[in-house]
Amino acid sequence: TLALAESTKQLALAWDRLTRIPLTGGSAGVSLPLSAGYVPFYYVMLGLMTAVTVAALWLGGSKFGYGLRAIAENDRLAEASGVDIHCLKRRVYVVSACVMAMTGGTAGYWLSYINAADVFSASITFQMVVMALLGGLGTPFGPIVGAAFLTLVSEFLGTRFVYHYLIAIGVIIVLVSLFAPAGLTGILEVVRRRREATA
Repeated sequence: TLALAESTKQLALAWDRLTRIPLTGGSAGVSLPLSAGYVPFYYVMLGLMTAVTVAALWLGGSKFGYGLRAIAENDRLAEASGVDIHCLKRRVYVVSACVMAMTGGTAGYWLSYINAADVFSASITFQMVVMALLGGLGTPFGPIVGAAFLTLVSEFLGTRFVYHYLIAIGVIIVLVSLFAPAGLTGILEVVRRRREATA
């Protein structure tokens, strides 16, 4: 994934020099019309998040979801059991690409500026992975919880420890990974079960 992102970034940076089609703007980037304010984009992003969360909840109990789970556990065994792993992988790739295209397009129009060096930066890929790990892998609400937690912590620490907040965030990630392998949603689930047991 990182190699593909880096290759795409280099292609986007050199596109205008290699071709006569002004598409990416090269290193200068592309400026878009000014956005219409925060409120419309808030509702668009909220709608996309809701749709993806509902789809993830549906996916958990569907045949498609069980097939993906089997592939994640052991793809060779899943294929031997009759699961068309290549078809499922293609579908997942297309669906995830559509989701990223919709959210990325909306975010790009909101920012009014797109630069290939920033859009295809490895830090964005790492950030998405960290959000999923913090929230809890394999859960519909894990990425939401992880994204909210990482954003709030980054904003809080970034304003108070300008030069050292990344170290603090790294320590938090390590602690969560060590003491809560299931992520923050796993901690919430344990708390909920204890409350039900004591009630």
